[in-house]
Amino acid sequence: MKKSFKFTAKKVDKAIAEGLTTLGVQIDEVEVNIISSGGLFKKAEVEIIITEPDPIVEISKQAPIAIASIAKPVPVAASAKTEQSNNKPLFAKKEEKKGVRLEKPIKQEQQQKVSNQKSQAAKPAFATKFANNSGDSFSGDNSSASSEKDNAPKKLFERKAPVKKEFVERAPRGPATEESQQAAEEFLTTLFRLSDFEATASYDLSDGLKVDISTENSSIIGHRGEALDCLQYLTGLYVNTGKDKYVNVSVDALGYRAKRKDTLQKLAHKMADKCLKNNRRMGLEPMNNIDRKIIHAYLATVDGVVTRSEGQEPNRRIIVYPERKK
Repeated sequence: MKKSFKFTAKKVDKAIAEGLTTLGVQIDEVEVNIISSGGLFKKAEVEIIITEPDPIVEISKQAPIAIASIAKPVPVAASAKTEQSNNKPLFAKKEEKKGVRLEKPIKQEQQQKVSNQKSQAAKPAFATKFANNSGDSFSGDNSSASSEKDNAPKKLFERKAPVKKEFVERAPRGPATEESQQAAEEFLTTLFRLSDFEATASYDLSDGLKVDISTENSSIIGHRGEALDCLQYLTGLYVNTGKDKYVNVSVDALGYRAKRKDTLQKLAHKMADKCLKNNRRMGLEPMNNIDRKIIHAYLATVDGVVTRSEGQEPNRRIIVYPERKK
């Protein structure tokens, strides 16, 4: 019989060691399967399989039990009761109690009350009209205020007032300083140390704060740069917390930003050619804000097409339209 157990840790070796210690076995006695090697934002996961011997079932030989010994004697009182019950007639008349008055069922009384309430609440359709035209009063629950509401013209489609969105003013942008570089370096160093991620970072203060991370582990980029975008957002949030001026922070690793920009520009050029050739709009796949800005900026230099973002996050995408000549 095989039993499997899963363990997670920052590294594969630590996960295996933790599993062996927990199960109390040696590495030679088990099978180890590596499910995930881990990364910057992901722990390593391993599966440890233990082989146990099947239990042996021993059949004990016992003497057969006599059936007569199991049977129990029936008491006399119980047998007398069974005889009395058997002697009773099949269809016995119930004794009628004299002087007892049968009351109506509760359900019938409740139904009668509900029907009475409905009959009292029901009013003729001409009642309010008769009262308004003749000047006579009509005894009922409808007041003059309810009749005015009924006679008021009803709108089929009532347009609600638009709700104004409150826009938060962003702090004015400022140049990157050594203080912002120190904050970014402190944040990234602590993050790499706590996650056991081997990487080094270089900083550039010429145009905002640019951080270039060099490492041999490509998991820092993630699927289409999702992990890198998260790291850039967290770094910028740490650098700009409590500051009067906003410093633009961009994080790159292994030259991913330049490669991604080149790929997006080629895709945008291809979609613009299709749009002009077929004279119809072309939609791109949903992208994040950073990728959309690259495509908008590139297609702004292409004649004959206009771009616009449509949809809500995270399904917001770019639509390329042929430019209408006036």
